[in-house]
Amino acid sequence: DTARTTAAQSGTIDIMEAVPADNASMLEAAGMEVKEVDGFNLPFLLFNTAKTPFDNAKVRQAFLYAVNTDMLIQNNMSGKAKEATSFLPESHPNYHKAATQFSYDPEKAKSLLEEAGVKDLSVTLLTTDHPWISDLAPQIKSDLEAVGIKTSIQSEASASLYANNLDVENPTFDLALAPGDPSVFGNDPALLINWWYGDNVWTKQRTFWQKSDPAKFAELKALMDESTQLEGDAQQEKWNEAMDLISNEVPLYPLFHRTMITGYNADKLEGFEPIGTTGLWALGVSTK
Repeated sequence: DTARTTAAQSGTIDIMEAVPADNASMLEAAGMEVKEVDGFNLPFLLFNTAKTPFDNAKVRQAFLYAVNTDMLIQNNMSGKAKEATSFLPESHPNYHKAATQFSYDPEKAKSLLEEAGVKDLSVTLLTTDHPWISDLAPQIKSDLEAVGIKTSIQSEASASLYANNLDVENPTFDLALAPGDPSVFGNDPALLINWWYGDNVWTKQRTFWQKSDPAKFAELKALMDESTQLEGDAQQEKWNEAMDLISNEVPLYPLFHRTMITGYNADKLEGFEPIGTTGLWALGVSTK
């Protein structure tokens, strides 16, 4: 990021995507325009639901209640993110506040673990080596240990995390922290929900939710299938039900949605507008 910012200051680049918040002032000082757009981009916790006790939704919920997400946002994202109140971000046109909210509540986390009969739990938290993801892990470890979950961190390159731990025969991992943003393919709620919870690799061999809880998986699939046959308010209602179900089951769930910061040289580019996802939209952009 420092190299990219330096390049912007020297005038060798005209656009910088995913600007770290701490570097925004450097770009502005270099004469670039800096804009923020709320987006879908997120870090998620993913659970191996084929493994006890992660086959219990109460245990999965306990992990989310244990994490002080607001502190993560303030300390690691310079405040440039919004705590997840649903699978979709509040900025999404089809946003629905989910039935289950995971505001920081360590006592609730302890209570859920007790209800599930879980004691002396030790886990390994897998993380990708994306700097902004690996930077979240120490606080998450501390938060989990505060509710009695002994936690170790194992950081790997994204490709090897999946290849060596998730996409293997008989995986033994506990849970993973990784980034994602399928909104690069579109903003349709059905697309976004089916990306992580549909009949695909994520539910079959990563969260294993399709196999560990076929009844709930079938319930979500039925809601999504029904939604494709509807329009307007009726369609939105099915999506709302789906988001409520996901917030209860949480085989995979976001911690927060990032604000995407983009820097660009307004003196050289005509018609450029930042977007709320990774990547850049250059259609209709020209040089001055």
